[in-house]
Amino acid sequence: MSWNNWIDLRENISHVKYSQEISTRTQELLAAGFTQEWIDRVSSEANNITLWKTPWEKIEELKILGFTNPIKLITSLPAILGLSIEDNIKPKIDELKTLGFTNPIKLITSSPAILGYSIEDNIKPKIDELKTLGFTNPIKLITSSPAILGLSIEDNIKPKIDELKTLEFTNPIKLITSLPAILGLSIEDNIKPKIDELKTLGFTNPIKLITSSPAILGYSIEDNIKPKIDELKTLGFTNPIKLITSLPAILGLSIEDNIKPKVRLAKKIIWDDDLAINILESAPEIIGTKIDKTWTILRWLKILWLLNQKIIPYYKNINIKELESFIVAVDALRNKKDVTISQLRKEIAKYKKMWDKKKRKEVIVWEDLKRKNERKAWENLSPEEKLLHRYARGYAPKKK
Repeated sequence: MSWNNWIDLRENISHVKYSQEISTRTQELLAAGFTQEWIDRVSSEANNITLWKTPWEKIEELKILGFTNPIKLITSLPAILGLSIEDNIKPKIDELKTLGFTNPIKLITSSPAILGYSIEDNIKPKIDELKTLGFTNPIKLITSSPAILGLSIEDNIKPKIDELKTLEFTNPIKLITSLPAILGLSIEDNIKPKIDELKTLGFTNPIKLITSSPAILGYSIEDNIKPKIDELKTLGFTNPIKLITSLPAILGLSIEDNIKPKVRLAKKIIWDDDLAINILESAPEIIGTKIDKTWTILRWLKILWLLNQKIIPYYKNINIKELESFIVAVDALRNKKDVTISQLRKEIAKYKKMWDKKKRKEVIVWEDLKRKNERKAWENLSPEEKLLHRYARGYAPKKK
C-alpha cells in the first residue's frame, strides 16, 4: 500500500491531479476492503477531504487497540477517521472500563456511534437515569443493547414502560431487561398486533406467554408460530397451544434439529407411542434439554413405568429438573413393588437434602457410577448401570 504518499486534497492542486488522486485512492480503498458503495457515499459528503486524509494509519492504530475489523468499523462510522486515537478513542475506551464495561472494544464494535457520545453528558447520566427507573444493572443492559445510549429517557424509554404497563405487563423493567430490543418495537405496529394474533391462535394469556419468553415479540406469526403449531400437530402433539404455553422456548427450537429427534427418541425408548407423546406434553422441559439428558430422563421414566405403570401419568408432579436426585431415587426403589408417587417424591427429597453442597451433584453421581462399575465389563452391566454410563457421558465432571 502507498497510503502515506497520498496528496493532501486540502492543498491547492489542479483538477487533473485531483481526479488522478481520487482514482488512485478509490483503487486502494477497494483493495483494502471498502466497498464501492461506501466510497461513493463518502465521496459525496462535504467533509470527505478530511475523512480521506490518512485512513491507512488509522486502520493500523485501530488494530493495535484490539479492533479486529477496522474496515467494518470505519464503514459504519466514517467519522472515526477524523477522531484522534490519543485524544478521543483511547480515553473513551479507558473511561468505559472505569464505568464498569468489561469489553469496551466489543461495545464500540457493536455500536460505533458510542465514540461520539460524551461520557459526562450522555453515558454517565443515562446510566444514572436507568437506575432511577428501576434497572438494577444498566451496564449489563447497555452491553446487551448499546443502541440504548442513543434513546431518549423522556421520549422513548419512560413512555415505553408506561405503555407496557397499560397493556398489563406487570413488570416492564424485567421484560425490557430480558429483551432490550423491545425499546425499539412500536406498541401500535408490533406489540399490540402480536398480542391480538396470539389470542386468535388460541393462547388465552398472551401477556403471560410473552412475559415468560419475551423473544416471542420477535417471532413472525406467519413464518414461525403458525407453522410451528402445525408441525407439532403433525408430530402427534394433541394440544400444541398448551405445549407452547408450558414451554414458550419451544418456539425457538428447530423442528428438524431438535423436536423431531426428541420425539423419535421418546417413541423408541417408551414402548407406547401415545404414552411417549403424553410424557413430552406433560413435561415439555424434556424437549428443551440436550440429547444426553433427554435420553437419561426417558430411560429412567421407563424404569419407573416398569415399577408401577399407574405412576407414569402422575410423574409430571415430580421435579424432573432435579435429574440427579431422580436418578438415585428411582435406583433405590427399583427392587420394590407398587411404588407410589408419594414414595418417589419422598425419596427424591431425601437425596436432594443429602447432596454435598461443596460438590456438583453430577460429580457425585459420576463417582458413584465409577465405584459400582469400575471392575465390570460393559456386557456385564445391567441396563440401569449402562444408563448411568450414558449419564456420565453427557454430564461427566469438567476437567480443571
